[in-house]
Amino acid sequence: MKKFILNYVFILLVISQINPFNRYTLFLGLPLLILLVFKHSKIESAGLKKVTYLFLILFLGAFSGLINLTEHNLYFTLRDIMYFIQAPIFILIGILLYKEIDNLKQLVKIIIISSTVVSVYKLFSLIVNPSLIFHLGLESRYLYDLSNPSALIAFTLLYYFSFYNIQLFSRKIKFLLYVISIISIIVSFSRTLYILFLLIILLKYIMNSKIIFKAYFASVLLVFFLIFGGSLFEKTSNYNQSSIIDKMSHSLEEAVIREYKTLVDINNNWRGFEAYMGLKKYYTGDNYELFFGQGFGSVVKTPSWIFGKQKEGLHIIPMFHNGYITILLKTGVVGLLIYFLFLFILLQYGYSLVKIHDESKYMNVAGSLLISISFILFFYTLVIHGVYRTTVPMLLLLPLGILLQYSAKNNKVLQK
Repeated sequence: MKKFILNYVFILLVISQINPFNRYTLFLGLPLLILLVFKHSKIESAGLKKVTYLFLILFLGAFSGLINLTEHNLYFTLRDIMYFIQAPIFILIGILLYKEIDNLKQLVKIIIISSTVVSVYKLFSLIVNPSLIFHLGLESRYLYDLSNPSALIAFTLLYYFSFYNIQLFSRKIKFLLYVISIISIIVSFSRTLYILFLLIILLKYIMNSKIIFKAYFASVLLVFFLIFGGSLFEKTSNYNQSSIIDKMSHSLEEAVIREYKTLVDINNNWRGFEAYMGLKKYYTGDNYELFFGQGFGSVVKTPSWIFGKQKEGLHIIPMFHNGYITILLKTGVVGLLIYFLFLFILLQYGYSLVKIHDESKYMNVAGSLLISISFILFFYTLVIHGVYRTTVPMLLLLPLGILLQYSAKNNKVLQK
């Protein structure tokens, strides 16, 4: 049975990263969840408590959505429920999976190998036609579907296990896996992956320092400033998207939430304008909705003059690139604060593991990875939906659950 479960997990991890099959990840994951729950009904509370925060957000959105059910489209209500339930489910699968397998190295190796399979699949066009390397650019990212967040997860796992001298693979295989993941990150032409790649490397040097908490709270304040202080920024002009350098230099302005008047500005700053429409919709709520959100099913209707009939699929926006606006609109400021608390609890727990278990390599790597995952989730939520999206980031959530269960079982000092 264990071999069957491991094979199923491997296939599911690969499917979760390949379009269009990734849309069915939740439905394919439910049988695995049912099987694991049937075999392991008892879970260490220290790991499960962390997931409770995401279930609270789910409850808030569902309850507020029920109050406003007559005003919302049932399709979008059910769709939101599906999006918001995915994250806690896959973390829970990770928790139960470790109870079943009870081998951290084996589970991590499966995650890395599945990610490498996805990376090779994404790089296939370059492998069969190496001359394309000289024509790579922003357009090739979409033309050949080179964006690959799974490569970042593989690199992160390899990086920290290597840092703590825990051998997962032979030197030659590890080097090959490093090369594949780094190449996949480079050719993705993704600002998000570039920034997170550097962040993962730098975090290693402050794992034992409380600077990470200052960095986290500073990041939270920045998010609030971007959301509620967008009008204080001056808009620049003559933005050119011809290169990745141009996009990098424009990243902060694009994230600022404010109104734009012209189609050119809206096109160049779509994420900020999209979030502005979500924030504007949030402000239309009553006192209850400001605190607890307008609930699942709440959407934003795009003004007809922006897209007209050319892009009919964008006339309604159920989710935003800025995931914090999604959380704010549907669960209110309370839901947003719970989400920030969830990330902080992960960060604090990881930090405690690193500080207390100074001589345990495995507890150190578990703590370091929890810290890294908390920052990855924070940044993902700001720029690419976060955990609340159509294609659930299973390769990020599954190891999170595995690490929570591993640390809960082996960490008697912090377990409550």
